[in-house]
Amino acid sequence: MKAPSIQPSKTVKESARSGFSPGAVARALGVSESSLKRWCDQGHLEFALTAGGHRRLPASAVLAFARAHGHRVVAPAELGLVEPAHSTGELDLRTRLMRLLIAGEESAVSQLLTGLLAAGRSVEELCDGLIMPALADLGEAWAGGDLEIYEERRACELAARALVDLSQLAPRLSRRAVKAVGGTLLGDPYALPTLMAEATLRHQGLDARSLGVALPASTLVAAVHNLKPKLVWLTVGAVVDERALVKDVEALEQAVRAEGAALVLGGRALRPALRTQLPHVLYCDGMRSLAAFGRALVR
Repeated sequence: MKAPSIQPSKTVKESARSGFSPGAVARALGVSESSLKRWCDQGHLEFALTAGGHRRLPASAVLAFARAHGHRVVAPAELGLVEPAHSTGELDLRTRLMRLLIAGEESAVSQLLTGLLAAGRSVEELCDGLIMPALADLGEAWAGGDLEIYEERRACELAARALVDLSQLAPRLSRRAVKAVGGTLLGDPYALPTLMAEATLRHQGLDARSLGVALPASTLVAAVHNLKPKLVWLTVGAVVDERALVKDVEALEQAVRAEGAALVLGGRALRPALRTQLPHVLYCDGMRSLAAFGRALVR
């Protein structure tokens, strides 16, 4: 199955292309423009210069700076983001996200998640605590006959686009960024978990790329040898043939070990009995643990 071609939203795409003025960024952070320019001059904040010599700062750089230096984004609208409405808790946010996904509200879904990112939530927190639970609720509604097939498929597509937006807002990669690749094996069509892994690792500073879904093990082995990643992930959302999966993972693990890299697996279909057949594999039960593993690689 070919990897889906998913584009970021218009707002995030515009930020990546042109960035924001120092004045807008200063208002977003609630600081003076002179302080902001000083941080730019000191190398704390990434910026580009226009043909006329004016500074422009991408939202990704501003969010990375705010997180690293303990600043709060007090006016996310200045960065083209929308501050999420006050919520009574995680369950309220989860319900709101599920309803927006079902309704096909693409911009509202992206605004909710990117707004929470601007407010200080990490991508791994959003994935584990909000996106995955909302998708589980969505799956239950579909299984119970409360949703049409098109509503479920559309909701998954919107979630995928929102994850691409979160990836686009990751800090700029260094030239020596650790490479990571991943995807799913044949028989597993679920794209959202591997997109979550990509977004999570990119926000830890890794050059993470999801290669797609339903990939033959042979092509993943080729990717390991050709791309030389230090981390390879597999998300396992469905298993058609356990013996074939074990054989494929063993072949991939040998290739990864030969390159001095690490192989990490995760996913709802990895039953305990199946894990015992894969003794040389690392497991991450959620994006928080994957984020921690990624951070350890870049230190």
